[in-house]
Amino acid sequence: MANNVSLRIQAYTTIKNKIINCEYRPGSMINEEKLIAELNLTRTPIRDALGRLEQEGLLTIKPKKGILITPLHLEEVTYLLEARMLYELYAIREYGRFIPESELLTCYQELKATVGHPAKESSNPLDARLHALIIDAVPNTYIRSHHAMVDDQIRRLRIRLRILTGSTQQRLVQSQQEHLSILSACLKKDWTEAEEVLRIHLKHSNDSVIELFLSQLTTHKQEQSEKEER
Repeated sequence: MANNVSLRIQAYTTIKNKIINCEYRPGSMINEEKLIAELNLTRTPIRDALGRLEQEGLLTIKPKKGILITPLHLEEVTYLLEARMLYELYAIREYGRFIPESELLTCYQELKATVGHPAKESSNPLDARLHALIIDAVPNTYIRSHHAMVDDQIRRLRIRLRILTGSTQQRLVQSQQEHLSILSACLKKDWTEAEEVLRIHLKHSNDSVIELFLSQLTTHKQEQSEKEER
């Protein structure tokens, strides 16, 4: 029994990571046979994993056709970014005071050490840690679980955009300073300021993502048009 549980977790974690890291790109089709061969697992744990991932919105099982990795459309992207803003602003406003000060200080010191090296920040988990500290302070498990699903989709979106367009140095530097401002306000226990600087950070982040997404859509349409003209 324990081994069966372990295999289900292995299948779920592996497939989910491949989706989020865009090894299975948005809008692509895969099938059970491919997964069985890649993961060297039987059909049962793979089907269990696929059912969970479908509930999380990362894929759609299409009988007799295969498995569709959820595409990333502009409307969906907009909804995801809006949901993240609502959850995190609520979290810092209502529960920021419960974030452990020692963890805030550690995060601040480590982030401070990356100033002037934005490429370093983009390759480490400090950004994710800051947002995790904020949302983990919320005792409501429904909010945390829903935020986790939104966060998975946004991570997938960012990785896809990074693959297609790269990251801008200017935005990375700006993001560093915004993170430091959020942490500084939290350490001062000024939750009104913390909420406001978080709002500004999320708006800048959302605007940057939408701009890159629209740019990629335009590039894709141009490439399709050029192919049709040949």
